[in-house]
Amino acid sequence: MTVAELAIERPNLTREGSEGVGQLAAGRSIIIVHPLGAAIVFAAATASTRQTAWAIRHSSGFLQVAVPAPTCDRLLIPQAAEMYGRRQRSVGSHQCVGVDAASGIGTGISAADRTRTARVLADPSSTMSDLTRPGHLIPVAVDPEMPPATELPTFASFLADAATGNPTAVFTELALDIDPVNSPTRQDIAWFARAHGVRTLSMTNEWDSCPQRAERMVGTST
Repeated sequence: MTVAELAIERPNLTREGSEGVGQLAAGRSIIIVHPLGAAIVFAAATASTRQTAWAIRHSSGFLQVAVPAPTCDRLLIPQAAEMYGRRQRSVGSHQCVGVDAASGIGTGISAADRTRTARVLADPSSTMSDLTRPGHLIPVAVDPEMPPATELPTFASFLADAATGNPTAVFTELALDIDPVNSPTRQDIAWFARAHGVRTLSMTNEWDSCPQRAERMVGTST
């Protein structure tokens, strides 16, 4: 079985996962706990300046957008590694050249500007001329053929799609004031979520809820 032939069977979301989808559908942010830390995630199609500013405030400020790879191809957004004459080898996602909206923004770095760019990326009617390159918002092309809970970008894209019908999601790694250098502990994440009234969900728990996960990921050829 090749990567392209992997069966696409969406996971049966846990109650926690379903609640997370509900939050995204209501235009709110959620926190996804993953093996290396935690990320703030919200749907790009409904992104607001306030939401983006909050994400910047509680992260390093490095915002990325999970975008289906076919959309990146349609918008002519190249992989970042291609700038250096090589391609990344991740089977699930790859970082692309940063972009800005071609109109309706200032320098591109503000929360309002990056919100505008995120919504352009999420707009199915956008064309390559609606974006400039390089820019301040980093698209991450996700393979829609991959099981969604294998990587943070693919999972964020899946949840946004389940919530809004649009598989484009802004995400950024959570960074806490108590220790802005190291990844937050589970206890710190839980405290932060309670303090800000934000729902959390575990990517690992959602992956474990998918009974055919092992069958999809074993074997690369037959």
